[in-house]
Amino acid sequence: MPAPKPSSRRRRVNRPSAPTPSARGKWIAIVGLSLAAVVVAFQLFGPGTAKAGPTTPPQQAREQSQTPRTRVEPVKTTQLVEPVPAIKAPDPEPAPSEADRHEAEQLWKKAESLIDNEDRTELWQLIHRVLELVPDHAEAKDLAKQLKEEEERAKTLFSRRAKSVAMHFVHEATKVPGLELVPLGDKPYVTPPYHLIFDAAIQQPERLARRIGPALTAIRKAFRVTYKREGLLADWDDEASVAPVIVFKNSKRYEMYRKESDIQLPSTNLAAAFYVPANLTVSARAHGVLFVWQDDENDHLFMHKLLHEATHELMHSARADANGSLPPWLEEGFADYFGSHDRNNDGNYRFGAVLPFRIAELKFLLDRSHLLTPRELFALDNDKFSKYKGLVDGRTKAASPGELREARLMIARTYAQGWAWIFFCYNYDRGRYRKQFEQLLVDQLVNPILRKDDMSEYFDATTDASARKLAEEYFRFCRHELPRYDRGTLSAVDPTAER
Repeated sequence: MPAPKPSSRRRRVNRPSAPTPSARGKWIAIVGLSLAAVVVAFQLFGPGTAKAGPTTPPQQAREQSQTPRTRVEPVKTTQLVEPVPAIKAPDPEPAPSEADRHEAEQLWKKAESLIDNEDRTELWQLIHRVLELVPDHAEAKDLAKQLKEEEERAKTLFSRRAKSVAMHFVHEATKVPGLELVPLGDKPYVTPPYHLIFDAAIQQPERLARRIGPALTAIRKAFRVTYKREGLLADWDDEASVAPVIVFKNSKRYEMYRKESDIQLPSTNLAAAFYVPANLTVSARAHGVLFVWQDDENDHLFMHKLLHEATHELMHSARADANGSLPPWLEEGFADYFGSHDRNNDGNYRFGAVLPFRIAELKFLLDRSHLLTPRELFALDNDKFSKYKGLVDGRTKAASPGELREARLMIARTYAQGWAWIFFCYNYDRGRYRKQFEQLLVDQLVNPILRKDDMSEYFDATTDASARKLAEEYFRFCRHELPRYDRGTLSAVDPTAER
C-alpha cells in the first residue's frame, strides 16, 4: 500500500512556556492585529457613531447581530500627492522717496486751492496723482472719499429736480387736446443739466435721444474747456439747475403747445427753435428751456438748430448776470458759430464749422449792397432788435408792408452777419482778430464793468479811417474767401483747438 499522505490539518501544539525568537515575532504581529481590529470596531460601532434615540430592543439586536456583514476592502492608491506650494507674499510696495513726497505736497497744495471750484475735473486729476506718488496720503484719501459722497448725493438731487421740472411740462401739455409729453427719464448718455422730454407722437424717441444726448454733452464740454482754458470764463455747476429739452414732432404741434403755455413763447414765424428763460413756477429748479421740433428736414439741420439753442443756454450759464442781455449780433451770431458742427464716423464733434445757408444769405446781402459795416452791426441794440422781432412775430402790428420787410431784413442781417463776423475773427489772416473778439465776449458775459461802450475799440477801429479799413477787410473776406470755405478749398479753424 502506498504510504499515507500527510494530513493537511495542522496538529494542535501546546504553547511553549518560553517562545523562541521567531515565535516572539509572530505573537507581536497577532497582538498588533488584535489591537487594530479593536480600534476599527470602536470606530464603526462605538458611541461616537451612534445616533441619539431610543435603545434597540434585545430581539432586534440579536437579529442585527446575526445579519452577515459585507467586508469593505480599503482602496489602495499609488498616486502621489504633490505638496501644495507655499503662497509667496507679495513684495511690499517701496516707500515713497523724498522727491515723490515733495512733489505730492506741491500737488496737494494746488488741489486745496481748487476745492471750491465747481468743475472738479482738475481736482480729481491732482488727487489721483498725489495718491500715485504717496498711496497713504491721508488728506488726499479723505478728500477723495468726501468728493465721491458729494457726487452721489448730487446725482440723486439732480434726478429729483429733473423729474419735478419734467412733471411741470407734462402737466401743462394735458391742457392741449391731442398732445402728450413724455419724459425720457435718467439715461447715461444724457448728462446734466439736460433732461429730455419728447412729444409722444415721435416714433423711436430713445433712438433720437441717443443722437441728441451725446451732441449736447460734446458742445458743453467743448465750450467750457475752450474758454476756461483761455482764462476767459468762470466755471459753473451743471447740476445746480435743470435745462429741459422739449422735442416736438413738428412745428404745428409746437404751436399747439405754445398757445396754451404759461410761458410767453415766440411763434414759428420768428425762428425754427428757441431757448427761453424758465417761468417763475419752475425757475427755482430750471434756468431755461430748449424748444425744438423735427419737421421734414435733414438730420444735420435739425442738430444745428438744437446746438444753436444749446449755445444760448451755455452763454446763459456762463453769464455773471443771468438776467442780463448781450448785443443781438453776439447773442445770435455766437450761437450760430459755435452751434455749427461737423461729426465724423466715430461720433466725434468739431465746432465752428461752415454754414452754407448763411453764406448764401450773405451773398444775397452783398449783391444788393445790404451788408452792414462792423460799426453798423455793433450799433444794433436790443431795443431795436426786440422791436423787429415783435413785428415779425405778430405781437406788434406793422404800420406798413415796408416796415415788416425792413424788420425781416434786419433780423436776417443780425443772424447772418453775426455768424460771419465771428467766423471772420477766427479765420481771417490766421485768426488776426480772435483775441480781440474773445476779450469782447468775456467782457460781455462776466465783466460788465470793463465793457467798452463802443465795441469798435476792441478792434482798434474807432477812427473813420480804421473803421473803413476793418470794413474793407470784412467785406473782402465775405465776398471772396467765404465761398472757398463753402467749396472746401479752405478749412475753418477749430475754435476748441489749443493755440
